[in-house]
Amino acid sequence: MKFFVNLMLILRPLSRKLSLCQLTGSIAGIITGVILVFLFIERSEVMSVTGQDFWQLSLMLTAFCWLMMLFFLCALCKYSFPSVVIPSLINCLITCTMTLYVCNYLQLWYWAPVIGLLIGILVGTLLCYLNQLLKQ
Repeated sequence: MKFFVNLMLILRPLSRKLSLCQLTGSIAGIITGVILVFLFIERSEVMSVTGQDFWQLSLMLTAFCWLMMLFFLCALCKYSFPSVVIPSLINCLITCTMTLYVCNYLQLWYWAPVIGLLIGILVGTLLCYLNQLLKQ
């Protein structure tokens, strides 16, 4: 937990420059990465997630990150529930799945929070751009 708090304090200046989509994706990516690091440390061996286990783990990470995002956005940031429920679910699903895929493919489990942060910012940027295109 101390690692997660220190990481968030380091990223505080960056969070002021990110849009809501990017911030949601980056937080989901960091949470996913931290959980993957803990899972890798607990197993203490080469970890390879394949097939049905990949999708089960991806959906569990998505559900957890989505609930965390709903708590952050609705309870702490005072956004309305209907306005954030679907966009945050899509963001968390793509971010968690891609983070798990990249970490599993490259076997860089200790770098999972950083990979998750970068993937979350990328996914958030793409979703914000897509949202702007759809509004036109």
